[in-house]
Amino acid sequence: MRRATNPARGRVSPALTPRCWPIARLLSRNPLVRRNDRIEALTLCLATALALVAIPFSFLVHSEVHAAQTAAMERQAQTIHTVQATAVDDASAIVTEAGGGAMVTARWTYNSVPHNGSVDVDDGSINAGDRFDLWVDDAGDATHAPLTAVEAALGSVLTAVAFYLAVLSLIALLVFGARAVLRRFRHRAWDIDLELLTGSGGGHLHR
Repeated sequence: MRRATNPARGRVSPALTPRCWPIARLLSRNPLVRRNDRIEALTLCLATALALVAIPFSFLVHSEVHAAQTAAMERQAQTIHTVQATAVDDASAIVTEAGGGAMVTARWTYNSVPHNGSVDVDDGSINAGDRFDLWVDDAGDATHAPLTAVEAALGSVLTAVAFYLAVLSLIALLVFGARAVLRRFRHRAWDIDLELLTGSGGGHLHR
């Protein structure tokens, strides 16, 4: 007994066939492929080419940003130092744009010059009299911690990814805009052909 076969099995989606690829539509000699179809195919081909060209530029952005971050890290290593500070009072929790943290009034000495003031700390459990590490600049003033190698690498990667995503967003915007315009022209052409076929244009058709 012959087994029934599923006609849909093994069928390739039309969107995946080479004839439906943009480059195939662009070069096709099929009379059913209109000028608007070729322009749309050309737009998709150019968008793909731009997306590919943007990849090496993204690597270039990564390299430039990483070099700048590395240079900044080296400068900070020479101008930012750690000292032992003593808390004058208990740390109080604060909320900043970067998240939670704490602030404590402390005193410290750098190059034999005493300093004091309120500084930001990560440890909110610091109590009066506790000693902790504090980052200071060449003038002895409290400052932020220097950039680390991990932060420099992560920052350069995120910048490169953001650049590439921005390029892709711009390309997508241009493609969708072009397709919307071409769709209007295509619908207008269909209306004209339908009027010509049915004779409903009243002799006043304008392409």
